Amino acid sequence: MVELHALAALEMADAAQYYEDRIPGLGERFLGAVRLAFERIEGSPPAQPPWLFAGVPSGVRHSIVRGFQHSVVFITEPRLVVVTIRHHASHPTRWVERLGGV
Repeated sequence: MVELHALAALEMADAAQYYEDRIPGLGERFLGAVRLAFERIEGSPPAQPPWLFAGVPSGVRHSIVRGFQHSVVFITEPRLVVVTIRHHASHPTRWVERLGGV
């Protein structure tokens, strides 16, 4: 089971609400796409591509939320934790400090 960092859970809820406010039902579609990303991560974490940006330590990977401009960014060590669900237009390393608390 994927562990979700508290701030990642807030990001997911905020994004779902944003989409739902634009088009009824779109927030639920977003959450469904996030759940599918979680399933891909749980099924084979190493198959997901690394998150390669300056300032991001090795071992960070991501899975694209298909149909939306978001990625689920996660680590597998010391355990499988989603550290952020970020929009592709946001800064790619804004969440790195969260790794210290995992």
